[in-house]
Amino acid sequence: MITYFSKDRRHPQKVSRKNVKGFGLFSSSARFDPDNQFLGNIYSFNDYYCEPGYGIPMHPHEYFEVVCLQISGCMHFHDTLGNDKVTTRGSMHRFSSSSGYLHETTAVGDDPMRYISIWLRPYQVPKVPAYQQHSFGEQMFPLNRLQKLLSNDKVDKSHTACLIAPVDVEIYGGCADTFGFSDKITVKDAALLYVVEGNMCIADITLEAGDHLRIDNNASFTISGSPVGRFILVCTGCD
Repeated sequence: MITYFSKDRRHPQKVSRKNVKGFGLFSSSARFDPDNQFLGNIYSFNDYYCEPGYGIPMHPHEYFEVVCLQISGCMHFHDTLGNDKVTTRGSMHRFSSSSGYLHETTAVGDDPMRYISIWLRPYQVPKVPAYQQHSFGEQMFPLNRLQKLLSNDKVDKSHTACLIAPVDVEIYGGCADTFGFSDKITVKDAALLYVVEGNMCIADITLEAGDHLRIDNNASFTISGSPVGRFILVCTGCD
């Protein structure tokens, strides 16, 4: 089964700075949506837009795996493990917050910065915080194929992505044009597909940026751009 949610069903996120806006896909205490709560081990999925010089100040995380995918602009990333980086489009950060971890993100340069934050439930909470970062560039969204961005740490290393985490989840990026994917995509258990940029047609459903699909029951579907669309696919139940 595939369920469609328009961008208007996203939930505005409360952010301390007015020059930052965010949208969450899932139900929250501030805006309850019984039809769109967390999905498997995907606890939270948020899309943030930050004006130059602004971002989300230093704040804590506990017990979750968090993945940040940078969509545009320049990000200054700083955390309590000593990481201090400036990254651009196509960069991906992943951290294990363990029992305590703090970080901050700020847009630097002259242009706005956008990134997506995904919170995942680990199958085992690491004893200490950990951090990984990789720059995919435009290969975060390769044309008419999937790029594995994050895999769980139980699979054969020859099949892992550049980033791994103790989660029963895999994350992919992709881009489709009017020719589309040559083969259908099949999800094993359940998945979330979020349109990042452009317009797409998936399983005869027309989507635009900000729309998302919840996919379950081993559904298979076709993907094409209208004319071009970029997306993130988060699959649960991986082993």
